[in-house]
Amino acid sequence: MVRRTGGLLIDVRTPEEWKQTGVPVTAHTVSVDDSDFIYQVDRITGGDKNQRIALICRTGDLSGQARERLIKAGYQNVTIVAGGVSGPNGWIDADLPVRPYR
Repeated sequence: MVRRTGGLLIDVRTPEEWKQTGVPVTAHTVSVDDSDFIYQVDRITGGDKNQRIALICRTGDLSGQARERLIKAGYQNVTIVAGGVSGPNGWIDADLPVRPYR
């Protein structure tokens, strides 16, 4: 859905979590724990605060934190992927593709 609407998928987990489960194939990896989280997202979006962004984490908690930070930074179209990567009915349960993280 994100790709069809011209949006971006951003995986906001930590590198350790990316290594454990892999990363959704179309996702950018930007950890919400990084001190320059907003800067990295700005770089990915080209600074377009209206860019459609879907955030994904393990089960939804980190995505909520990331969403709040992005909204405070002026982003308007930020959603959370329900179920996350490894939560019930999440990305992996839906048998969606993942790629290894380095």
